Amino acid sequence: MEPEYEYKSFTKCYTLPQLTGSQVITNIGIQLDKDADFFWEATQCQYTALDTEILPAQVQFVDQTEYALSQTYVPLCVYMAAAQGLAPIRLTLPAHWFPAGSAIIMNVQNLSGSANGPIQFLFRGMKRYVRNNQPQLGATR
Repeated sequence: MEPEYEYKSFTKCYTLPQLTGSQVITNIGIQLDKDADFFWEATQCQYTALDTEILPAQVQFVDQTEYALSQTYVPLCVYMAAAQGLAPIRLTLPAHWFPAGSAIIMNVQNLSGSANGPIQFLFRGMKRYVRNNQPQLGATR
């Protein structure tokens, strides 16, 4: 019997601490919840120190199979435009699937010679729960 699913809107928040000048960090694991699969639809980011400033940094996202969602790094300002009132940046349609308990992997590079951050990322999408159709223990019919 095929399981039944229930979908709920979900946003995963992650704050990247301050980056030092010209710093590159790879394989940052953003752990997803174990209670449901995650269908990642969009990303926004906010440079929490000053949202009006364009942060000279770039990022690349990778999934649990080591598949890079972009061939190269993407300038962070693309995701920051979304935080200033525009629609969130969409990934691919359909949404990108991550199994429960897996992680979004992020690589980030600070292009300036000075420290920047912290940076908050919002990963928007849907959680997919397996609907439990089994009667509870002790329940009578």
